[in-house]
Amino acid sequence: MQLFHIKLCQEKRYNAPDLSTINGERHSASDAFLKPNLHRQNLRLQSHSQVIKILINGGRRAIGVMYIHNGKVKKVYARKEVILSAGAIDSPKLLLLSGIGPKEQLQTHGIRSVVDLKGVGQNFQDHPLVAGISYTTERNAENLIPMMYGGNSQRDYIRNRTGPLSVPFGVVGYFTVNLGVDPDPNVEDTLFLFQSVLMGTDFGLVGVSTYGYTREVFQDYLREQGGRTGFVITVKLNWPKSRGSVSLRSKNPMEAPVIDPNYLSHPDDVEMLLKSIKYALIIGNTTALKDGLGAKLYDKPLLGCKHLKHGSDDYWRCFVRRMLSIGYHPSGTCKMAPPSDPDGVVSPRLKVRGVEGLRVIDASIMPLITSSNLNAPTMMIGEKGASMIKEDWGYVE
Repeated sequence: MQLFHIKLCQEKRYNAPDLSTINGERHSASDAFLKPNLHRQNLRLQSHSQVIKILINGGRRAIGVMYIHNGKVKKVYARKEVILSAGAIDSPKLLLLSGIGPKEQLQTHGIRSVVDLKGVGQNFQDHPLVAGISYTTERNAENLIPMMYGGNSQRDYIRNRTGPLSVPFGVVGYFTVNLGVDPDPNVEDTLFLFQSVLMGTDFGLVGVSTYGYTREVFQDYLREQGGRTGFVITVKLNWPKSRGSVSLRSKNPMEAPVIDPNYLSHPDDVEMLLKSIKYALIIGNTTALKDGLGAKLYDKPLLGCKHLKHGSDDYWRCFVRRMLSIGYHPSGTCKMAPPSDPDGVVSPRLKVRGVEGLRVIDASIMPLITSSNLNAPTMMIGEKGASMIKEDWGYVE
């Protein structure tokens, strides 16, 4: 009967989170793909190294990379291709350092332009979210702190990798809905994530830094939640309209780039998060939660928004801007596009425009961010990219 209920919920798009875990531990892409193959003769991993430039010859062909290892500058050459998989921040940074990108930006930093590609570093996307639509509970709710960190939980995890410590803290489920961005009712534009702990439950030890909130916000707004039972509804935009950028700070490869995420720069993103919060409030006001758990909205006015009427649209718009966080899903800065798109960086075969023997294979090639966490889609991009390379070199039919 329990399996039947789970299947029914999934068919109605009410899902438990899909997790990259094995035996109660996080299982990363490195664990799944890299470590099991380190013994192979055709794979050499050079750790503690920083790539600083892609080597490009006079024929505009990538022939290798320059990197720093143990304080020394070294070079390594490619027999066939250079594959850039440094992510949505460092992939555009390396292209720019190598002379591939907007010509004006390169000239500003004294870098010789090899290929003038204005799309490099543009189209930055991430998932904006608002955590903190909080409800305290009075009935049928257990304080999770002693359950999570008590002796029994620690013993179960150490001995068997089971129990509360073997799953992400507090995440109990999610669902997606269409709130109006796309006219197709089957396209869900917003995700609602349910967490079975309040933001202030850990007394500011983890949650505040994870979501990027200031200590001031914790002390004034979240501190009173400490030790109380409750739950949080987090709202996330699946397809934000705001676009940011990644650019060079200087020609020094060891300097971090300038990241301008430009969150909420498009007014529709604020309005969609406002609409999402209103939907979350409807959920929190259902009979099942009010009567079953004694759920009550944590309605303390937020610091910086106290001058606005609590519950008004302007208050929640202020709440969105003050409590905005992200999914840590950077993407889009080396956009895949057809030749007709002037902002494209790579072709549908993931080859960099204007340069032979160079591909980008990571989340930066996404023209539009996926609605989900980027973990699985990015691994899929790696698998697809590997298949393309083998096809193009005749290793598979």
